[in-house]
Amino acid sequence: MSQPIGPAVAVKPGRDKPFTVFLQDDAQCRQYAREQLTRGADTRAASDAQVPRVQLNVEQRYDLAYLECMRAKGNEVP
Repeated sequence: MSQPIGPAVAVKPGRDKPFTVFLQDDAQCRQYAREQLTRGADTRAASDAQVPRVQLNVEQRYDLAYLECMRAKGNEVP
């Protein structure tokens, strides 16, 4: 499985968030997304809640994990 170079989605910094903090969020969320891909490859026996993710391609799964992380950190996601 080849991993994406980065997200294929645009995210904006949250309201009043300094750009340097946004860049830290971005780096952490890229790492989180890579870890989720690795974890997903290791655990193909997914629960019912995870089955739809298994059906997504690698880029889509990466983007979804990245967006979830960035949203949780208070950034604006599409």
